[in-house]
Amino acid sequence: MGLFRAEVIENARVRQYGSVLLNRPVSYAALTLFFSTIIVLLVLFFVFSSYTRKVQLAGVLLPTSGLVRVVSSQGGILAEQLVSEGQLVKAGQQLFILTNDRSMESSGGAGKLISSLLQARRESLILERAQVTKQFTQSHIVIHIFFMSKINDLQ
Repeated sequence: MGLFRAEVIENARVRQYGSVLLNRPVSYAALTLFFSTIIVLLVLFFVFSSYTRKVQLAGVLLPTSGLVRVVSSQGGILAEQLVSEGQLVKAGQQLFILTNDRSMESSGGAGKLISSLLQARRESLILERAQVTKQFTQSHIVIHIFFMSKINDLQ
């Protein structure tokens, strides 16, 4: 006598409805082939391709002919550019024309206007500080009077 009853073994041997067949659509085979091809191409790409090595270095890149730093003694607005980039220049040659509010008569003295605005702001801040100090002093006096009255009530 085995592990299973004789009826179970007989039923397993003779199938009344036949065996199970799974039907796979053609699109599954096409998708499998497509993704398999992509995987193979990626593996081939990583095996045979090269990549650029990235290195971080400290330093400065300079042109082979040298670098000259041009600095104005005063700030201003670029009014005119007398030379173009890459053009050869001689020592002492004028490169740019700068303008500022002192040289512009139509500006009406921007420096004076800025100074007057700053002075007005300073006076406004001084006035505001005085008002805040006065309010603090008044509130401190009111609190002091309140506590003194409470102390007198307790006595």
